[in-house]
Amino acid sequence: MRRVAGVLAMLLALVLVIAGAATAIVVGPDNRVVTGPHEIDTEAVAVVTKRAGRRQRLEPVDAGDADGLALAPQAAVDAYAAALADPSTPGATYVLDDSFIEQMREAATASASIKGVEFSQDWGTKPVQYALRTSNGGALVFATLLRQDSYDIADGRAVNWPEGSEQKAFLAGKLYTAGILRYYHQVLMYVPPDGEGKPRVLGQYGGVVSGEGS
Repeated sequence: MRRVAGVLAMLLALVLVIAGAATAIVVGPDNRVVTGPHEIDTEAVAVVTKRAGRRQRLEPVDAGDADGLALAPQAAVDAYAAALADPSTPGATYVLDDSFIEQMREAATASASIKGVEFSQDWGTKPVQYALRTSNGGALVFATLLRQDSYDIADGRAVNWPEGSEQKAFLAGKLYTAGILRYYHQVLMYVPPDGEGKPRVLGQYGGVVSGEGS
């Protein structure tokens, strides 16, 4: 139900934007939004329309256009994925170390600490198709992150997930030798105007899309 609510909230925001309403993305009474299995903490409120006289219009931003922005939308998403994959990479310094990044790193650390299991995690991105200029000169970016969790399991060990979990739904049972889980994370990213901070994710909805193993 939380995942469905997250999708509906994101779709509602997008519909209001397309309708041309002066829409603010407000993340709950205490500046917190729960999206899928991950909580995102943010203090950001982004108005996603731009006024033109008495009328309001949308101003799309090209994925490679960095004019007036801290980073071009695609560059910001790529840097975010790089930060998720490796915090020591130079690209990680270009984005905010937000709640989602922290939670993903904690989850990866927990998986890597399982005795007898060699764990690795890879991140990638899909091409950005939708980005809108905000009223303050920034941009709101709709992006998809690709995540792959890999498990190489030592003899005599096994990896299992709770009944009813999405991981369990894509794997017939326990993993005894090796396995891969692939995730999509759809994120709503705010890219501020140049000189006014780092890109950050306002919310995300994601989960397992495929899995294999034995």
